[in-house]
Amino acid sequence: MQRMLTKTSTLFVAWQAPKGRSITPVGRLDGRAGSYTFEYIAGALSAHELGFPGFFEFPAFAARYTSDVLFPLFQNRLMPTARPDFSEHIGALGLDPATVDPLCVLARSGGTRATDRVELFAPPVYDPERRLWETFFLLRGIRHRPPSAQDRVLSLSPQERLFAMLDLHNAYNPRALLLRTQDGYNVGYLPDYMVENVASLVDRPQQLEIFVERLNLPPLPVHHRVLCRLVASWGADYMPYGSTTYQSLAGNPQAQQLDEQLTTPASAAE
Repeated sequence: MQRMLTKTSTLFVAWQAPKGRSITPVGRLDGRAGSYTFEYIAGALSAHELGFPGFFEFPAFAARYTSDVLFPLFQNRLMPTARPDFSEHIGALGLDPATVDPLCVLARSGGTRATDRVELFAPPVYDPERRLWETFFLLRGIRHRPPSAQDRVLSLSPQERLFAMLDLHNAYNPRALLLRTQDGYNVGYLPDYMVENVASLVDRPQQLEIFVERLNLPPLPVHHRVLCRLVASWGADYMPYGSTTYQSLAGNPQAQQLDEQLTTPASAAE
């Protein structure tokens, strides 16, 4: 059995636009040595044009925020350890309740809530021993698959391999990547935030492997039904999520200008 990586120190924060449902990375959360840092990234400027107001807890786009404890915006997305179903929830994410790391829980669960359009995700982690990149994700879109595919989901086995393919008929996202079983059932989707990095390897199955890590049967919610593990051979010098979209806005002149516009009273601007 392959060794599972269960620690992460960096999470990206994505926001979904209310119109069009496009998902844009807007921030970065880092946690190291008992200290947490949040900063907006360049994607927040594009998201602002689509209606992203910024987070109330982090009012300035050009600032860098630090804290000795996890910021409430993210802490409130974790299930309290006192809840009777805490162990079941953590187990469904493939983690050990006794040694669980808050950022890893957020990375596995996405930290999604019904009250907003925010999701968190972690970049892949490089394992120098195996010379491979590894990451985990929850299978998306199961509820939108045909009944036969939903039934097939319930019979998935741990370590069963899934294969990525472009969904050419997806009107919502023409770049969407479907995941199918060896016997031909399209059971769900790769998360949108992963598509940019994974698309280049879809036609290179020897460099991209996706496995069922854990199947969580009802009554657990369908969005936690299948935990998957992705292993890719991008190379040791590869930088996942290294595009300009993910660059920090701390001290950025364009972000500073936006902050000035947002804090200038309407009467003073006229």
